[in-house]
Amino acid sequence: MISADDATWQAFLAAAKDYIELIDNGAGSDLVEACADLHSSLLELQLAALDLPETTVDDEDPAMVTEAKRADRAKLKTEFDMRYLMSEQVLVIPVRPQPAEVRELSEDLADIYDALQDIIALNDQRYIDAAASQTRAGYIEDWGYLVVSVQAALWKFVAEAAIDKEEST
Repeated sequence: MISADDATWQAFLAAAKDYIELIDNGAGSDLVEACADLHSSLLELQLAALDLPETTVDDEDPAMVTEAKRADRAKLKTEFDMRYLMSEQVLVIPVRPQPAEVRELSEDLADIYDALQDIIALNDQRYIDAAASQTRAGYIEDWGYLVVSVQAALWKFVAEAAIDKEEST
């Protein structure tokens, strides 16, 4: 069980809300800056998720009392129309070489957004244990890998933009 005012839970919620706010506000006129901000936000989200205490898996699936907000996928596709390669997990040694999966950055940003909105909706309806359980399990089994992969893609984009800018001057 986790308390609603647990410091690690509040830090996670703050990181999740920061990410959601960045997505809601859009890329603006400077795509490189927006990508750098998202990278930083995802790093904070990752660290906050890793700091959460172990929870028991909540087998009950509480009915969603409210409809969680969903990402505007069309807007994200327009703003972050990039693709990246997601390699296989490091701990898996394929029998034969597997090609990396080509991912849509906008789709992965939206999937993370939607997962966080579901967690926040549970929290707002006072299903704190379910929200915390979904956070831990989701981070480990699902959206956490997206966070790390998207971070790497964003960092590569930001770093290459910095190199290009330096070489042009």
